[in-house]
Amino acid sequence: MASLHQAIQDTAVRTSELWIQIAQTDYAPSALEHQTRRVTELSEALDKLTAPIKSLDQDRGTALMSHQRYRDSVVRRLAYRAARKNNKYQAKAASVTAEYYEVLQREHRAKEKKCALERQCEDAVALVEDLEHVASQHREAQAELDRLWERVFSRCTSKYEHQRALQQKVSAAQDIQRQARERCEESSNNVDALVGALGRIAAAFEEVKKALIQGQMSGDGAETRSLQKAQSEVDSAQCLLRQAKCDQESLRAIEDLRIASRSQRGCQWDGPYSKIIWRDRIRVSRRELEICHMVLKRSLDVARTRHEEAELALEMSNEALRTSKESLRMTRAAIYLEIAGNEALSMDRLEDISRGSLPIVAPPPPYLTAC
Repeated sequence: MASLHQAIQDTAVRTSELWIQIAQTDYAPSALEHQTRRVTELSEALDKLTAPIKSLDQDRGTALMSHQRYRDSVVRRLAYRAARKNNKYQAKAASVTAEYYEVLQREHRAKEKKCALERQCEDAVALVEDLEHVASQHREAQAELDRLWERVFSRCTSKYEHQRALQQKVSAAQDIQRQARERCEESSNNVDALVGALGRIAAAFEEVKKALIQGQMSGDGAETRSLQKAQSEVDSAQCLLRQAKCDQESLRAIEDLRIASRSQRGCQWDGPYSKIIWRDRIRVSRRELEICHMVLKRSLDVARTRHEEAELALEMSNEALRTSKESLRMTRAAIYLEIAGNEALSMDRLEDISRGSLPIVAPPPPYLTAC
């Protein structure tokens, strides 16, 4: 017991400093998340404005040409006057002019909106950079406090057995979270591998179709080059799936796949029916690619479902770990105050301070909110 008392007394000042720092910077993680979303929203809004502004610019150019034709063409004006259609000319000119100014105003409003969004985005990005620095300070202070208390409470006696039980609960939650993260990463790799393999199989299918067409049009070996490209795509897909350790059905479907080649046995290429046999083999390869694509697509649907389940499990494990760590910090804070008797941190504010939900010295700076 004496050793625990002494360790807490020795670290009392640093613990109080870290508590205050954590409380003062606690706003940063949530504010950073909010502002990051804000930057994403503004960037998407800017992207959406690009196409309409380009279209309005083209419309303005067209309207300007029509406006100039009626404004500057003396021949057109005289032709209308000679035909005694001067009123019609004036009405048409007014209509064209009004249309031009309307397009011009729409373009101006769109560009003003874009400029305003760009300024907001710049401000949001600058604030994100500031918040990242404060959030980093918050994480470092919390990590240092956790390491400090790990050393201090490693000497905890049977009087504080509940602290030891909570510590074991945190360790178990960390193991579960690590396993969930590994499963999530593996499922994400499988999804990426299957997406890449599907793209390569689709490219191989196009090359095989090209080979069938080229074989009908020329005899210069172009179809052979297309089939070699198809085999290269298949080889790349096989490599992707093997590296990602995908399911056995996907691996079997693609490992058994071989694109037709003139080097294969069982065909006499100098015989009268060699071209017929050769094209039949290409058609077989095309059909095998279709089957392989269907198998991989089915496997991709399953892999995406598993990845979503893994992501949900990871979120739950993260929340369980956060809750268990929070309970352990609260318990250790109570033991700390019981032994150290720090008058600066009263028990009625212990929960708020230990969670860092109340700033002790200064409030956090304001940050941008969504429009």
